[in-house]
Amino acid sequence: MAEYVDIISMNLNDPNLRPNDGGFQSVDPGTYEFEIEKQATGTSQAGNNVLKITGRVVGPEGNPMMGRTMMNSYTIQDTDFARGRMLQFLNACGAEIDQNGSFSREALVGLRFDADVEKRAGSTIDKMGNEVTRDFTSWVRERAVGSQPAAVVQQPQTQQTQQTQAAPPAKAVQPSTSNAPRRPAAPAGNGTARPRQ
Repeated sequence: MAEYVDIISMNLNDPNLRPNDGGFQSVDPGTYEFEIEKQATGTSQAGNNVLKITGRVVGPEGNPMMGRTMMNSYTIQDTDFARGRMLQFLNACGAEIDQNGSFSREALVGLRFDADVEKRAGSTIDKMGNEVTRDFTSWVRERAVGSQPAAVVQQPQTQQTQQTQAAPPAKAVQPSTSNAPRRPAAPAGNGTARPRQ
C-alpha cells in the first residue's frame, strides 16, 4: 500500500454518516429544537437591517431532520412588530437583555429554542427585476425548549355573549355627491345572530 503525506482526516468511517449528493436539504415542516449556530447582520431585499440567525436542528432525538440547518431573519427596526418578534425570539432562547433593552449578538451562539417550521408562499425580485413567486420555509412561534406554544383559549358562548357579538344595526346611507359609480348594495340579512364557528 502506498504511503501518502497529504492526509485529510474527516472521520469518514462513522457508521451514521450517509453520502450527500450536494442537493439542498431543507427542513421539513414540523416542530423542532434548534441550536443557534451562527448570527450575522445584513440587509433584507426591502432594504431593512436584519439579524440573520442560522439554527441547526438538534431535537427531537432520532428525527430525520437532525443536523440540518435553516436561517431566519429578524428585522432591526423601531416598530412594535419588529421589536415584538425580536423579543419573542430572545425570550425563547433565554438571551440576556440588559437594562437598556439591548443584547449581545455573539452571546446568542449556542443557545437553544423550540419552534414550528412552516412552508409559505412568497414573492421575491430576481436579478432582472422580475417578481418571482416561490415557497419559502421559516420557523415561527419560538419558545423555550420543552414548552408548548401559547394556545388561544376559546370561551364557551352563552346566549348573552352571542347577542353582544351580533353585528351592529346598519347605518342609513347618505346620498353621495360624487360622480363615482357606486357599488351595488349587499342583500339584506334576516337579522338573526349566528354564533362564530
